[in-house]
Amino acid sequence: STYAGVLIGIVNTLWLFPHFFTPEQYGLTQVLLAITVIFTQLSQLGTPATLTNFLPRIKEDTGKTGAFLSVMFGAPVAGFFLVALATLLFQVDIKEFYIEKSKLVTDYYLWVYPITFFYVYMYVLYSYCRTFLRIAFPTLVLDVVIKVCVSVELLLFHFHFFSFTGFIMLFTLNYGIAALLLWIY
Repeated sequence: STYAGVLIGIVNTLWLFPHFFTPEQYGLTQVLLAITVIFTQLSQLGTPATLTNFLPRIKEDTGKTGAFLSVMFGAPVAGFFLVALATLLFQVDIKEFYIEKSKLVTDYYLWVYPITFFYVYMYVLYSYCRTFLRIAFPTLVLDVVIKVCVSVELLLFHFHFFSFTGFIMLFTLNYGIAALLLWIY
């Protein structure tokens, strides 16, 4: 699935995005993801690594993981709200930084928050699955499903099924669906 994901990513990056979006629109999607990755690292509060390192030991030693998992799935919520609060307090400064380079970033900046929330849980759940050596489906979701969804959305955008704002909504929803699929798994 990783090779398929790379191939789909190449098609998206080298052909679909440049042909269907203006450079500013394509740049916006990349800036949103770059900001999301930074916010995600801060929001997770180390839970993916903590899950991977300590969950097997706790399960082996006590057999009880309920309280530990509650903390591991609750901490990112607290981290997300702290990051959101801190960045919203400096929202004007952040927007001023980007307004010279891209007005679109300032117009769509708030979409970073739902993408970040979904991204945080997508990777926490991926780490949980990895802890139990159940990585085939999560890898498929992260490497292939999201990229296929983006490809379909790009094609639908190209054929005017929805506006650019509609694309950003669906782009955001991709990560929510991925997190939901991993939760169900």
